[in-house]
Amino acid sequence: DNGRGMHWSPSTVHPTGERLVAWLDELERMNIKWVKLLDDGEGSSLEVCRRLVERDMMPVVRLYRSRPNPGGIERPSEEALRRLIDIGAVYFETNSEPDLPSEWRGERLPRDWAQIVVARFIEDADYILGLGGLPALPALSVGNQTDLISLVVRAGRADLFARGAWQAIHAYTLNHPPEYPDDAVMQEGQLLTRDEYNRLGAWAWDE
Repeated sequence: DNGRGMHWSPSTVHPTGERLVAWLDELERMNIKWVKLLDDGEGSSLEVCRRLVERDMMPVVRLYRSRPNPGGIERPSEEALRRLIDIGAVYFETNSEPDLPSEWRGERLPRDWAQIVVARFIEDADYILGLGGLPALPALSVGNQTDLISLVVRAGRADLFARGAWQAIHAYTLNHPPEYPDDAVMQEGQLLTRDEYNRLGAWAWDE
């Protein structure tokens, strides 16, 4: 592990055969060691994962479901998990950005969404750990600072992390805190004009 990884195509359909070989050769030339990819929940990533493992690259598999909340792992995914673990793919995500309404059935975010997500994570994590896999506490959308880890601990399940559960992160903010402004003032030291200061006032940080 050299810490270098990348996200594969955000699709559950993957190239096969010789078309796949060309991409794997490219990953090797880039010295990639981690590859995040999606599975349709029925094993669509099996060939890619097997070939990545053969080339000493670790797949990180997201079991993709459209609007997965408030549910957990579904039956077809159970068999896919076993097959993926058998070939050496052990890192799994079963949810992604559950703080967004678009990730819930009916596209409505309940007030107690974090508690629901943590309860489902605990169920999924117990199951995946039992198979020999390593489950992810889901990444939240960029800027959301809800502390899901503390909720898991308060539920009495800190043991999941000791056993190999991990935290997925969507780190799109270029090594700055999520709320760090991406503008010339904060990035380059440009001074605010008096008009800007008067117009924005106490909310200048958000603007």
